[in-house]
Amino acid sequence: MNKSDSAVASVFGGGLLFSCHSTQPDAADSCISVGENESIVEVRRGGAFSGSAVTLQVYIDDQEVGCLENGQTARFAVPNGQHAIRVQFRNQKREAAFAANSQTIIFSTGFDGGFHLSEPNAATQSQFRTTGESILLC
Repeated sequence: MNKSDSAVASVFGGGLLFSCHSTQPDAADSCISVGENESIVEVRRGGAFSGSAVTLQVYIDDQEVGCLENGQTARFAVPNGQHAIRVQFRNQKREAAFAANSQTIIFSTGFDGGFHLSEPNAATQSQFRTTGESILLC
């Protein structure tokens, strides 16, 4: 499914319907271009039975950038600097602040052990280039 289409999911426990209005393509079939002074934010959602019917909406700096189904990973290019990430469904949300500096910053989210969003640390961050050239990540 292409995430540029509105993805509608039914959430158990109230029958709430919501749309993902992202213009980002599905993470499984897309490449992203990363230019000079940009970083990658990678959000990994674990596959677990708990919460498996829930679609999570991902926001960076209060702009919706994508949605995650159970077991999905998505990557987004962001300019270097200070940012905020939010993962939510219905009225439940988890947030974290992060600094981007030409690197890959990895967050994990999901429902294993309760709804969560990990804080990035040095072990989940890596520099991905030393030159100012654009790269294509697939």
